[in-house]
Amino acid sequence: IPGGLSPRDVTDPDVQEAAAFAVEKYNAGSKNDYYFKERRVVEAQSQVVSGVKYYLMMELLKTTCKKTVGRPKGYQEIQNCNLPPENQQEEITCRFEVWSRPWLPSTSLTK
Repeated sequence: IPGGLSPRDVTDPDVQEAAAFAVEKYNAGSKNDYYFKERRVVEAQSQVVSGVKYYLMMELLKTTCKKTVGRPKGYQEIQNCNLPPENQQEEITCRFEVWSRPWLPSTSLTK
């Protein structure tokens, strides 16, 4: 459907790339002292709009990795962070909108 939302496979490489971008940006903007890592992409949709806008619902888990000022971790580093014991784990569900325009050096988190 041109301009409409289309369901996407959560394992699609483009969806995974958008999810990784969203996790990095979430952590950069979060005031939490600890990083959150991707547990899973629950749902993904896309829309063609001067590029592709990805609509993602994701579950994130709080890690034991403390943020260091001036030294942000990338997605892979965050995914390698350990989790606290099961009875202390914190999970959040987030909705992200990632706008990818491959012809520009620009991807942005719009929501």
